[in-house]
Amino acid sequence: MQDIRYAIRQLLKHPGFTMIAIFALALGIGANTAIFSVVSSVLLRPLTYPEPDRLVMLRERTNMFDSGSVSYPNWIDWRAGQRSFTDIAVVRREGFNFSANAGATTPERLNGLHATSSFLSVLGLKPLIGRDLQPGDDVSGSPNVALISERLWKQRFGGSNAVLGQRPMIDGIPREIVGVYPRDLRYARDPDVLLPLAEMLKQPGFMNRGNHPGLTALARLKPGVTLEQAASDMQAIALELEKKYPDSNTGRRVQVRFLFDATVGDYRHSLALLLAAVACVLLIACANVANLQLARALARGKEMAVRAALGASRWRLARQRAN
Repeated sequence: MQDIRYAIRQLLKHPGFTMIAIFALALGIGANTAIFSVVSSVLLRPLTYPEPDRLVMLRERTNMFDSGSVSYPNWIDWRAGQRSFTDIAVVRREGFNFSANAGATTPERLNGLHATSSFLSVLGLKPLIGRDLQPGDDVSGSPNVALISERLWKQRFGGSNAVLGQRPMIDGIPREIVGVYPRDLRYARDPDVLLPLAEMLKQPGFMNRGNHPGLTALARLKPGVTLEQAASDMQAIALELEKKYPDSNTGRRVQVRFLFDATVGDYRHSLALLLAAVACVLLIACANVANLQLARALARGKEMAVRAALGASRWRLARQRAN
């Protein structure tokens, strides 16, 4: 306790040294804490879905590009011919103008998705209230329905079950809210609105096999099926489609990746380098503080000599030098 009190007096006696040391350590520790928080949330934590190690992303690839969007007719054939997945859904990231009621003058711009009815079930999620999208919603001309996120439900509708059946304006069209999905859905930047993909079937050329309108396929591996087996299964289907539709599918294969790798793979190397960089900043900060301590210890050489002459032990002198 005597050494601690002495150390505090020394710090107060030399405020310049104290502030420089605190600033150097705070900079190094703060930068490391911030970057490690990012690395932990992105690389170390699993995806927020049940059994996330069985979730797979499917994209089309050719000699020109490794990861391209999926043709809707190809997805139909993939889904019908595959034997490795419980189901395959397709989804497309969108931005929507959302107004809680038709009289709202300023709509809110929200992130959202167009998806097929099996999207939430593939991810292993269920609506908090209401229903999921149904196969009937995948048919062109089906009623205009929507699911909203738990966040939007609580912020704009007070978390009330009365939200079901309401018809907000989404991209200028009144759509009935039939369900609320949980906050665990983080795919595509935390979407707040989920609409059936069927309404896109009306777009010109959407059913053209050579058209690739920004769709991504998500699937869940069946128990006991490996990623390699699923990839082999999908390549066999791609070869069959190449024979049937040479004009649009020649050279087209299927990229099969775990969803986690597809989500963070492009950032893993950059984050590792960033973490190494801030670790070097911490080492530099520690070296700077050590140099400051050494300079102070050298300046107190006469003091230490007097203490030694008065009988101070080496351990006692070492503690005093640390102050």
